[in-house]
Amino acid sequence: MGAVSLSEGAAYVRECLEVDMPPGGQHPRMGTHNLLISLGPASFLEVIVNDPDASTPAEPRWDDLEDLRAAQEFDLDCWHEVNSAGGSST
Repeated sequence: MGAVSLSEGAAYVRECLEVDMPPGGQHPRMGTHNLLISLGPASFLEVIVNDPDASTPAEPRWDDLEDLRAAQEFDLDCWHEVNSAGGSST
């Protein structure tokens, strides 16, 4: 999920899922950094944001991170409710 800052994204995940996001890494080519948490053997949740300390990338960033409206469209409450009940979010 995209966010304005890592702290904002981590706070949103903490509020919705009641878990803390561990540190992730940096993506110098894209000018982003992230937090990652495992959701199971083959899935994870990533909070990815533009890194304010990175250089502006030569190409567009992944997943339309220039347009942060996408961050407002992801509904972790829905994901949490479905998966807490043993269902599938897909």
